[in-house]
Amino acid sequence: MLAALCYEYAPWELNVAMSDAKIIEFKKYGVGHLIPHITTIAATADADFVVSVLQKAYDEMNMRAKIFGNVGASNLKSFRKKTGLAMPRYLILMDEVESTFKMAGKKAQKIADLIDGFARLGRAAGFHIFMATQNMSSDIPKSAIGQIRNRMCLGANPSVSEAILGNGGASENVGRIGRLIVNTEVMNGGNTFPHNIKYQTPYLSDDDFVVEMKELEAMGQKVGYKPSLSFYDEEAIDTVEEYQPIIDKALARMAKVGEIDAHNVPVCLGHPAFVTEDPDSLLKINFTHKDVENVIICSTQSSHVAAHLHNIAYSVRGSFTELHYSSDVDMFQYTHMAVAKEEARDASQPPLISLEALVRKRLFLTYADNLAKNEGSISYTRDKVEEIFKKDGIPQEAWGNSLMCRRAVVFYAVQKDPAHASMWKPVSAMFSNFKDYYDECVKYKSVVDPITVDKFGKAMYFLGDLSKIIGYGRDSSSKMVGNLKKLLQDCNRAAVVFVLYTRSMEGLNDLQSGLRYAIFDSPDSKDWARLRTEAPSSLLDSLAVLYDSLDPINPQKKFKRTLLQRTI
Repeated sequence: MLAALCYEYAPWELNVAMSDAKIIEFKKYGVGHLIPHITTIAATADADFVVSVLQKAYDEMNMRAKIFGNVGASNLKSFRKKTGLAMPRYLILMDEVESTFKMAGKKAQKIADLIDGFARLGRAAGFHIFMATQNMSSDIPKSAIGQIRNRMCLGANPSVSEAILGNGGASENVGRIGRLIVNTEVMNGGNTFPHNIKYQTPYLSDDDFVVEMKELEAMGQKVGYKPSLSFYDEEAIDTVEEYQPIIDKALARMAKVGEIDAHNVPVCLGHPAFVTEDPDSLLKINFTHKDVENVIICSTQSSHVAAHLHNIAYSVRGSFTELHYSSDVDMFQYTHMAVAKEEARDASQPPLISLEALVRKRLFLTYADNLAKNEGSISYTRDKVEEIFKKDGIPQEAWGNSLMCRRAVVFYAVQKDPAHASMWKPVSAMFSNFKDYYDECVKYKSVVDPITVDKFGKAMYFLGDLSKIIGYGRDSSSKMVGNLKKLLQDCNRAAVVFVLYTRSMEGLNDLQSGLRYAIFDSPDSKDWARLRTEAPSSLLDSLAVLYDSLDPINPQKKFKRTLLQRTI
């Protein structure tokens, strides 16, 4: 039936979205063939992906209805007559409907509601839903089929025939291949048997399938139609080596069109387990330093953590200076671009005790420069400033710089004023005199211009496994966790991003305000509760979840995790 539709209608007259909970049947349409009519194939039992397919179509249906209203058209035929434009009908083809609902959990009602919406509102807008199932069990909500007028049944036992046709007529066709009964009067009730219409359906063998699909693909190419297929196969998982060229291709495209610059650095996490509008068909996060953007990875599987670390580090290479501190030295190999790799087991000891040095120094520089750049707020005498410059060894060419003069006055003033103690005390050991401040201005090319966050080189700190570090997850001290919390809250103003990883969020609740993203791939209801969000009802082993605390509409997004290596 699908092949017949694709032969009957041009791809600009018919688009098809396909969903197959048992994967096998529809997967073959996405492997080796690009049939121009097919826009989406969901070869997955994951309910969230099915919902995203249906929701995208539902949103398009509502948008189309608005367009019709704007031109004074009531349906697809009327729109074409009024505008001369061809707008395709949209067929949503769902196989294994019983399995879809059986595995949908809490999402089952959402799927049923969307199906009901298509059945009630879709006809005028040209949206149609076609559902197929081997069984009619209680897993399929009555509301999901209550609005479906066209009922078709191949040979089936009496109870299934009764559920679909309103009578047991299909039972006579058990074992008779291709014998189909159609009934369009079931919703009217009463005796439906007289309304059974019998058909003999055509049969497409596996060998014929290959021939016909190649022909359809060739027909599309002949008329210059370029198909755009969103194909999601839950069983197709990349290793980190296989995923690297995908990252390279995506970043190259983004750089070419100006989507990557000093203010926006993307990270390619994986293939999304939902219908996406992303041009590269990837789930990405973007580091812009406009707000808290720190990441925490939570998994009991070190190999899973390692793959996530690799993808993040590989995505930002060249844009960030990477540093890695870990209680597990084996993790260092997955951030091979890191300029510093040090073992860390105690938050109160080096190197972690000085972890905040870079952030605090940069915050102080922007704080002091913000005071110094306001000309009317700083008064000084030339003699006094030159005395400071001479004593601290400031080069002669900087003496005529009015901004540098005000910086010198501010630098020594903040040390004496209790109002500035919170900014000065954390960095007092880093600045022996004003020459150290001056050297930082030279370092960030800000001798004549104020220092801003844009002048800082971006830095990414990888830190874990928190659950094994004394003072954090292990023998946790509120003081140590509190210090890390403050650091996470402030680091975006110093062009620093933290990527934390841990086996468990236990003892780390306080870090939430300093985190934007959380990546989980083995849901633990307690860990999700610690982030004050609901755990996903199900999560396939091939998937991970990105939680974005700043996304109020859709905070949880599933994506395919990558493998370190393939196992036999």
